[in-house]
Amino acid sequence: MDEKFRNFLYDPTMPKAKKIAGITEFCDGAGFDKITKSFLCVTAENGRLKETSKILGCLEEYSLKAAGQVKATVTSAFPLNEDQLTRLTGLIKKKLDDPEDELTVETKVDSKLVGGFTVAMGEDFYDLSLMTRLRHMENELAKPLR
Repeated sequence: MDEKFRNFLYDPTMPKAKKIAGITEFCDGAGFDKITKSFLCVTAENGRLKETSKILGCLEEYSLKAAGQVKATVTSAFPLNEDQLTRLTGLIKKKLDDPEDELTVETKVDSKLVGGFTVAMGEDFYDLSLMTRLRHMENELAKPLR
């Protein structure tokens, strides 16, 4: 999304009517479907434009579930090799509510994790990163002695 348009949409001082007019003009110019335009206008009217990405993510999740598909996002500190990804995919499949569901695994790399990985799958989130373990240890060490 264009940075200027994003700022326009997310600006809390911008009147809702002006945002809705801008969204309508944008959607008409881009040839968006009427239902998409209505969704964005209602989102703007309710002051929830910043939540659009989350809303669309949930919609995607429900659509995939209805089609018997599940998407998992694995974020690791370093790129996973083929063997690691295959083993991890097998473990994730065991966590599916319906073993018949088709699993799609998307991978990302985030060096801030230091080591390990996280898995986001629907509402489930598994954090096996070294950074989280270090934070827990830091919090424990910061507690006063008894």
